Amino acid sequence: MFHVITACFVGKFGLADYSLSLARSLSRFSRSEVVTSQDFQYPDVPFDGEITRIFRRSRRYPIDVIRFLLYIIKEKPGAVIFQSCLKVAFIDAILVHALRVFGLRVFVTVHDILPHYPKPWSRLEYEFFYKSFSGLIAHSSQAKKSLDEFGVTAPILVVPHGVYDIYRLSGITKNRARERIGGLLEDDFIALFFGRIDERKGVEALVDIIVDQGLPAKTKILFAGINGVSSGNSSLSKKLQNALNSRNCVAHVREISFVEVETFFSASDVVLLPYKEGTTSGVLKLAIAFERPVIATDVGDLPSNVLPGTGLIISKHRVFEDLPSAIESIRVNYSDYELACKGVAEDYSWKSIGEKYFDFISRT
Repeated sequence: MFHVITACFVGKFGLADYSLSLARSLSRFSRSEVVTSQDFQYPDVPFDGEITRIFRRSRRYPIDVIRFLLYIIKEKPGAVIFQSCLKVAFIDAILVHALRVFGLRVFVTVHDILPHYPKPWSRLEYEFFYKSFSGLIAHSSQAKKSLDEFGVTAPILVVPHGVYDIYRLSGITKNRARERIGGLLEDDFIALFFGRIDERKGVEALVDIIVDQGLPAKTKILFAGINGVSSGNSSLSKKLQNALNSRNCVAHVREISFVEVETFFSASDVVLLPYKEGTTSGVLKLAIAFERPVIATDVGDLPSNVLPGTGLIISKHRVFEDLPSAIESIRVNYSDYELACKGVAEDYSWKSIGEKYFDFISRT
């Protein structure tokens, strides 16, 4: 039976979520295995495949990458699919070349063209990395165009980022979710900012709105995620703290566990993605899974993935000016947005994505 290994260095959060979702979809066509971190734990998600835990902490990466190489050579799978680079793109590129010397077909799913905080040499490093593979998978035509500009000549499959339906566990109601979180009333209009709270995700403009401008009537911002504001940015750190202490905010600034994700999205009315940069967004796919409208900026593939009626796109340069009116527009027309969001997840179903992946990796 055709054996597919999905490789992911991390054991939780976005890339791990994607790895498991992809491996589940591929298990319909092949022997499907995830090679990942020792802290990979998804006990609530059924998976008819194998989990192999090789990777440990970052400091052990040089040793673990050799263990990974030897394991893959021993297993001789039909295809290996990296989820971005494992840890260091340059070293991973050498690893990929080594695997291909042994006759293995190695692919990569490109989630972000470059790191969120690139170094001066990142473009050259990632160009070398992407050119190492037998084939690549991109989430949008825009991402494919960027890879073409890197000089990549290997085949590229364009397939949307799948919806994160693995988080739909209990079907908790909106009111019950709000009771569980606390501080949220039944008639509040809740705008969710989910995930790492940092500059890249546009938190500065959001806190300026909360502190300096104020939110539309009956609106509260629900923050859920770790504080990633850089330690050197004391001004933003102070503003953020003032915003989090505001009566219009409910803040859970911490790591959100797997089972809690459903509660936060179920409690919300709209999901905010005021990002300053990025290629794609897993949070958008969570919003789609929970049938929530979004307000997103015009970065990466966000505009092409916010379908008509399911949200609003604003300029990344005008978040402070336009986000409050966008929230109010969705609030007063909420029933229309709610209806438009129904069934959108089918367009990003893992069933069709898995079929496209398998056809690509088995033929390329």
